[in-house]
Amino acid sequence: GKLLLMTGDLSGAEHAWQNALVREPSEARFYVALGTVVLTAGRVDEAIDILERALELDPDSARAWAQIGVALFLRHDLGSAVTALKRSLALEPENTTTRHQLAMVWIARNERTAATTELRRILAIEPEHDAARMDLGVMLLAEGNPEDALDACDLVLQHDPASERAQFYRALAMHELGRADEARSSLEAIVATPGHRYRDEARELLTQR
Repeated sequence: GKLLLMTGDLSGAEHAWQNALVREPSEARFYVALGTVVLTAGRVDEAIDILERALELDPDSARAWAQIGVALFLRHDLGSAVTALKRSLALEPENTTTRHQLAMVWIARNERTAATTELRRILAIEPEHDAARMDLGVMLLAEGNPEDALDACDLVLQHDPASERAQFYRALAMHELGRADEARSSLEAIVATPGHRYRDEARELLTQR
């Protein structure tokens, strides 16, 4: 089932975990695996039902709490998502994937202090977690701290020079720092890159400045 999910065969993975549950109907981890596949397929309510069954069998399943937290987030039940993700983290406090999911919920709730705190916790555990560092950089820029935002972008680009998000927000940070020529050069490079994720945004900014 895991291999089928990794290769994108959701139908095959779902069938495999259903068969596993026929053989072992009280195995919580099989419900978690099935719920994960169903959630990946976009059937959120069905996934929640399956994951709740997993938690009935094993209330201490960190993965089940994490996955149901993601499902609740997708259902826009942000309060319940926070509760579920926190339950998962109480069981696995070093899990940076779950912490990042919680940070995304805080951002969706516009609770910037909580989000920033969570992102910093992730980086304390896993300093090379580029997604968390980039999210933190974007938040720092929005909060009027372009210098630290630029540092975050630079660190991400050291690990991944092709990071389009880091390239774009680095240009914004430089502009906020008064480094207009460097910012314009970076935005022009983005516009000149076919298929760049931020090409349209960069072009619009160049017409304004």
